Amino acid sequence: MKDRLRELQMKDVADMQAVQTLIDAGIDPDEAAGATIGGRFQLSETTREALVRH
Repeated sequence: MKDRLRELQMKDVADMQAVQTLIDAGIDPDEAAGATIGGRFQLSETTREALVRH
């Protein structure tokens, strides 16, 4: 169980790094999240600002 939780955490980190890479390349944060994780996103203004200011 502990190993599985660690794997999931590492996947989350990899996903967020991929999202940040897309944002750094000029992609809209909502589109970057959707492209990486799948689905449709409407990130909060606070989250958007944090990702863009990175």
